[in-house]
Amino acid sequence: MTGDCGNRSHPGYKAFERIASTSSGQIFHLEKRADVSEVLNYVRVIVQNRKVSLISLDREISGAHVIHIPIDSHLYEFTVSLSGDEPEINLIDPQGQHVSETNGLRTVLNLGNVLVYNVKTPKPGMWTLRTFSKGKHTVRINGIDDKSHEFQRISLTAITGQIAAGPKAFMASKYTGFRDSLLNLTCQVESIVPFTLYWFKGSVQIAGPLFYRSSDSAVWQLANLDPRDNGYYKCMVISSSGNFSVETYVETKEPSPKLIAPKNVTAIFGANAYLHCRAQPSRMMHNGTLRIEKVALDNEGPYVCHVITAGGDATAEVYLSILEPPEVLVEPKSFYFPDRGAFNISCMASGEPKPDVKWYFQSKLIDTSYKHYITYKNELLVRDATRENAGRYECRATSAAGTSSDFSAAQLATLGLEEKGSYVCRAMNRFGSQEVSRQLVITGLAVLAEIQPEEQVIAGRPLRINCAVLVGNPKPILKWFKDDKPLVIGSTVQIENDGSSLIIQSAMPGDEGRYTCQAVNPAGNATISVRASIITPPVFEPAPLILRELIVKEGQTLNLPCNAVAKPKPYVSWTRDRRPLTTSAEYAIQPNGNLFIQQTSVQDSGVYVCKALNLAGEISLEYNVSVQAPPKLVHDQAHHTVVHGKSISIKCQANGMPMPTVRWFLENGITPVPPPFTIVGDGSLFLHRATEKQSGLYICRAENVVGKDERMVRLSVHTRPVVAGSGEKRLLTTRINETVTLSCPAISADPKPSWKWMYENRLVNYSLLQNIRFLGDDALQISRVSAEHSGTYSCTVSNIVGNDTVLFHLKVEEPPKINNNAAEMVTLVKGMKLLLQCQSSGIPPPTISWRRNGLEIIPNGVETIQNDGSLLIHEVNMLHSGSYKCTAKNTAGYDVKEILSAEPPTILPSTKNVYSVVQGQKTSLKCLVKGTPKPMIMWYRKLLPIVTKVEDNIRLSGDELLIDGVKGNHQGLFTCKAINDAGVVTHDILVNVTVPPLIKDPDIVVSESVTLGSPITLYCPIYSTPTPMVKWYLENRLLTAADSRIHFSSDDRRIIIPASTALDGGTYRCVASNSAGEASKNFRIDIAVAPTLDESKLHKRIEVLLNRSAVIKCPIYGNPNPDINWLLNGRFLKSGSLRTGIRISNDKKELIIEQAEIQDEGTYTCVASNTAGTLEVDSSLILL
Repeated sequence: MTGDCGNRSHPGYKAFERIASTSSGQIFHLEKRADVSEVLNYVRVIVQNRKVSLISLDREISGAHVIHIPIDSHLYEFTVSLSGDEPEINLIDPQGQHVSETNGLRTVLNLGNVLVYNVKTPKPGMWTLRTFSKGKHTVRINGIDDKSHEFQRISLTAITGQIAAGPKAFMASKYTGFRDSLLNLTCQVESIVPFTLYWFKGSVQIAGPLFYRSSDSAVWQLANLDPRDNGYYKCMVISSSGNFSVETYVETKEPSPKLIAPKNVTAIFGANAYLHCRAQPSRMMHNGTLRIEKVALDNEGPYVCHVITAGGDATAEVYLSILEPPEVLVEPKSFYFPDRGAFNISCMASGEPKPDVKWYFQSKLIDTSYKHYITYKNELLVRDATRENAGRYECRATSAAGTSSDFSAAQLATLGLEEKGSYVCRAMNRFGSQEVSRQLVITGLAVLAEIQPEEQVIAGRPLRINCAVLVGNPKPILKWFKDDKPLVIGSTVQIENDGSSLIIQSAMPGDEGRYTCQAVNPAGNATISVRASIITPPVFEPAPLILRELIVKEGQTLNLPCNAVAKPKPYVSWTRDRRPLTTSAEYAIQPNGNLFIQQTSVQDSGVYVCKALNLAGEISLEYNVSVQAPPKLVHDQAHHTVVHGKSISIKCQANGMPMPTVRWFLENGITPVPPPFTIVGDGSLFLHRATEKQSGLYICRAENVVGKDERMVRLSVHTRPVVAGSGEKRLLTTRINETVTLSCPAISADPKPSWKWMYENRLVNYSLLQNIRFLGDDALQISRVSAEHSGTYSCTVSNIVGNDTVLFHLKVEEPPKINNNAAEMVTLVKGMKLLLQCQSSGIPPPTISWRRNGLEIIPNGVETIQNDGSLLIHEVNMLHSGSYKCTAKNTAGYDVKEILSAEPPTILPSTKNVYSVVQGQKTSLKCLVKGTPKPMIMWYRKLLPIVTKVEDNIRLSGDELLIDGVKGNHQGLFTCKAINDAGVVTHDILVNVTVPPLIKDPDIVVSESVTLGSPITLYCPIYSTPTPMVKWYLENRLLTAADSRIHFSSDDRRIIIPASTALDGGTYRCVASNSAGEASKNFRIDIAVAPTLDESKLHKRIEVLLNRSAVIKCPIYGNPNPDINWLLNGRFLKSGSLRTGIRISNDKKELIIEQAEIQDEGTYTCVASNTAGTLEVDSSLILL
């Protein structure tokens, strides 16, 4: 480790020590960076495959220690490492000599707190090791032998075999949580083998299976705890070594309320105010908000919210502040001001809180400056006012309660031209008059005529700008500026017509800029500006190439420069061979004017002209482009045919630039075609009188300076087909229903010939003959041959050169077939005639013979064989009974028919009609019959045949039907059917199955809480055949219909108690029984009694002397026992917050005051609640 943060007692550092100790490792503390490389070299040695740890020791205290090490003759070397503060190691061999570097000791590592020694080929015997360290330290001794044999390891850890015991689980017996909170149920499992864990609530599985390898903790979370979560929870552990379960009970309590309310609330005067007071958990019927409509100033002040719940009470205080919207008054509302004079506007604003006041002019915020000054009283002062300061002024006041504004209009006091002239001031009294005359002159601001804001002129041409004065008194003086600087007059720049015209004789790019004409008189200034733009003709930059003859290869890119510079930017256009070009998939005119061709083709050859044009002029640039293309052969047919002995010409046309040369080669692409082939002028290959030897592949190759192209052509020389055996007639013999193949292969035919098959001069197809198919082209196969296939077949093979034919004659033989040759049953009647049929067919016609009981029948006066093969017995007697066989035979085979005399089947009386069986037992259904021949027995169940060997525990065993394990669904009718050739008979057997009663989840006790006086209904969920007898017990006491309070259903499965009493609580058990067994189930009924007051023990008025003891009782009972809380004057009293001298009894039914004080006087309320209801009782305590 390179650092331990100065704390070797820290749990994190202790973890490293435990890891090292368990694995026989060691911790080295490195104080310097240079120590790292030395330790790494040691680690490389220590991790060799043959090294084994001999001894590992950890010492918690400092000091010297002695260790004895047994060494035998097989140990090749051993290493001792000591890690600690200022370590020291002394080694003594079996002869008692100290081992040092002079006699075999080698230092592997020597740092300030790490020391490692190594000894090679140690002497056998007992070695002694003495170690010392000033602090906590560790010692490791490792050894390797000379043959890689492992030594026994002596370490801090050991592994022993242990018989796996069953798992154990631990869980608190009860968990209590508050409503809407999170509750964790922890199941601690101890097991040394893997196990599976399940969670249950009551008898319902809620989680699992969860898989664990060994001892672990399982947690089940109950989020947003609710009273519905109350109940028993079970943690079930299942493993190969056994099972274990542990149970806990969860109870939900109502938490003490916590109020969430703002410290302060503000409302605007005259509006509605809302004071929110939310309690957690929030399960209230109301939302806890106080609304005050149209609040007034006297509504301001503190408000207290008080919440009472079953978990306690809480209060919160909210302060309501009333806000007044701002009001603004501006004086004066309108006024006139003199030019260059000053004026002020007052603004009085009120409101709560005090509003923020700002001034606006023409809706724009006024910033404080020398010209605009705002006093601390919000008065606006405007200095040096001019026409621009005339307009609408706004004083705007803003606060949290709203915004308010008031306005003032300021106008400039001016004179019009109509006021000019002579004015006389006359003074008069009774002694006379005197007057003075004055002349009023009105000056006017100059007004200039509007002109174009921009003037364009071609470079080198004159530029003229006019500036006409329309109005001005006195006449203004005109001044000219360029780019806001006085214009310098020179030889090329002149001003005419008293300054109203500016002329630049030869405008150049340097003359561009903004020219301003200013008219000045005592009334003020007027200006007008014109921007002058100098237009220059286009020029190419850089200069175009001298040589503009371009040669490119097809497919390459081509970029034709046309970078023209001018002002304004010129319009660039391109033409090819005088045809305009635009940007398209083939051409792209780039922003700089260049023409770009992504992939050139031969069609792109031509003269390209680039033109650049603007108002100042036009220039052009010409390119002569030649695109070279490699040869490309024109697509033509790749396969050519010629009849043997005919001539043929094969074309090979090529395109390219320059025109390519065409040559022909054999398939290898190297050897030129030999005679009799010749190549004509257009590149075609000519062959005179073709033979089979000229068939094959040929290569046409076109070449020019750019490249080459070639294609392969196949030449086929056609020959006439030849069929083996042509001119002969082949004889084929086959039997009916066999398969025969007629083969007609062609020899040396090119192109591939076609085959035509004929039968008796008619074309063979699927409609002509049945069961035929063509095997490829040269074979015809007939399957299941019949007599209609006999006859002559011809096979003709032909192609475009010629044809050949072979004939086949097919002869078909049919084995004998006796009509209706299935075995028959006949009934013999003594003295009557009997005709036994035996008609047959076959090719050639078969001969017929008869046998009775294996002996041949010789025709006589009593028995004769008819022409159709039938046997006629003229007068039947008992000697004619037995088995008859008719045999039809010819050269193709024979057929046999058997005829027997028959007796119909009958059911023997000993066959049972009804079987009664208990579920789970075995039974065998027998059907005893007789008949000739022996009847075949078939079984049916619910009108469906039983055909499989095993079906639903039912299996066939000969003529019997076995049911290995009778089930309830086996109840019903089984049918036995006996069949032989003489007839059929059936017999029905009824199987009655008695099923023991079955109750779902019999071991789970169903618990229910019922309020006193409410009805109780219990149902026993029984499944049984036949219907069992049901009995009900309450605490092992039999319930009968004699108790009029209890109503039983017709089958006794349900009982109803309309009005429950306290005596009806307890454990109910239903027991169902029949001849096959019985089953039972328990129900737990708890009668919940609402809290009830024992008025005989209640004291509603309690009078006690000051400083005397007082006891206030709450005589309330109920089931379950109610939870009791106490209130004083509506405020909850908690055990932990009561003053000294007041306490609540353990059962909470008494509140005891040891020394009553004035503050204890008031109304005490006892609130009792349980699942059945809540009851409040008041008692008044009066001090005397």
